[in-house]
Amino acid sequence: MPETVKHILEYLVLGISVTTALVLTWGVLFGVIIFVRAELKRLSGRSCASDRILIRKQVGFYLLFGIELLIAADIIETMINPSLEHLAILAGVSAIRIATGYALGKEISHLDHDTDVSS
Repeated sequence: MPETVKHILEYLVLGISVTTALVLTWGVLFGVIIFVRAELKRLSGRSCASDRILIRKQVGFYLLFGIELLIAADIIETMINPSLEHLAILAGVSAIRIATGYALGKEISHLDHDTDVSS
């Protein structure tokens, strides 16, 4: 692989990693804002059950998106440095991230289903 292409891909991996950090940070901040509003509701005696579901859905979405971005970055990084060691690490990390993403996706869709049924 030409060095110029390799450098471009390295910057792409860095960009994806920074984007992932921003997405995760935004998701957590968004979740904290909803949490604080829900707690203020609860303290004033109002129900906040729907807010708690919203927190799980919103933060879960951002986590899931972050996991997908990290998998993409890992794949590109393995293309840059193709070796059996990098491939084994990619396979292990991807398997963990995919399993986590699948479980998170199922939980989010379950929350959507519960919300639709109760509406």
